[in-house]
Amino acid sequence: MRGVKIDKIQLRHLLDEFKGGKITSEKVEDVLSLFPYEDIVHTKVDHHRSLRKGFPEVIYGKGKSANQILDIIKALTATTDKILVTKASCEVFKKIEPYFNEANFDEMAKTITINKNPSKAPLKGVSI
Repeated sequence: MRGVKIDKIQLRHLLDEFKGGKITSEKVEDVLSLFPYEDIVHTKVDHHRSLRKGFPEVIYGKGKSANQILDIIKALTATTDKILVTKASCEVFKKIEPYFNEANFDEMAKTITINKNPSKAPLKGVSI
C-alpha cells in the first residue's frame, strides 16, 4: 500500500488496531511490505531507516540524474514526510519542484529539502 507514512508510534498503532480486530492481516501486510527496502530500477530505497535511526534515508545527489533523484523522492514519500537531497544542483531542483511545491533549494549548501508536514513550533538552538 503506497502512501502510508510510518514511524514507531504509527507502527504501534497499526499493531494495536490489528490486535483489536479493527484491521485485517492483509492490511498490515500491505503496510509492512515496503519494509525494509524497495527496489526501484536504479536504487534500493531504505524505508526502514527512520525506524532504526529516527530520520529517513538521505539522498546523495552527486552522480544521479534528475530523474533518478525524482524516482527516489517519490518512493521515499510513501513512508516519510521529510526528504533531504545532498550535493544537488539547481537543475535537479527545477525538475523536482513541479512535483513537490514544498521543496526548497539551498544554493550554498547544495541541498534540496522537502517537508510535507512542517512542525508548528521550530526547534530552538544551533545545528553544527
